[in-house]
Amino acid sequence: METSEQDDQEDLLAELEAELERDAGVNLRPVTEGEVSVNKWAQGDPAKAMGIADSLGERRARALKKFALVQAVYDAKLAVLNTWLADYEQRAGKEVAWIDGLLDLYQQDFHPDERTTRLPSVTLQRRTQGNVREWVDEDKALRYQQQVAPEDVTRTLSKSALLKRLSPPEGDAPFAPAVGYYVDKDTGEVVDFVRDLPPEAAESFTVKPVKEEGE
Repeated sequence: METSEQDDQEDLLAELEAELERDAGVNLRPVTEGEVSVNKWAQGDPAKAMGIADSLGERRARALKKFALVQAVYDAKLAVLNTWLADYEQRAGKEVAWIDGLLDLYQQDFHPDERTTRLPSVTLQRRTQGNVREWVDEDKALRYQQQVAPEDVTRTLSKSALLKRLSPPEGDAPFAPAVGYYVDKDTGEVVDFVRDLPPEAAESFTVKPVKEEGE
């Protein structure tokens, strides 16, 4: 009899807990063996589960705050490193430019007839610089291209297509205003929206390290 009453009380308690869970909107799923979850830590107790979940939320906030602090330290150190690197790069660049200048003079003094001078550690090369093309007025060039070759252009200038129509004047053409200007090969018209300018330096000088075996 006592056992029957005890069973009835346990059933009533279970029914009451289930009713409280339904009223609170809690629908506990079965916890699998070995599972790591708030449900298992709280042993199915909604109040305990809420406290655990809230503590997890605080832990999450602490983790993000810690990361933000680490990110700030990293950014600060990176800014210092970038400044140091930029300064070092500038000083190294000045040293390399100074050395290149000395090697340039060396080639001129001791190998004046050579375009390429090979040393054990570096190769010195001297190249004649070509003209630099300058588009003086791209809007004017676009209007010209739209007029003479509309099939080559839509809303933007097609430089490669337009250059196929143009060529430098042959010989000392009296109609060419200056050296470096282009003439339309089909119409003979001299255009002034593009021209070739002489380079700032007549020659370029470069120094290339010699690769060692195995590199």
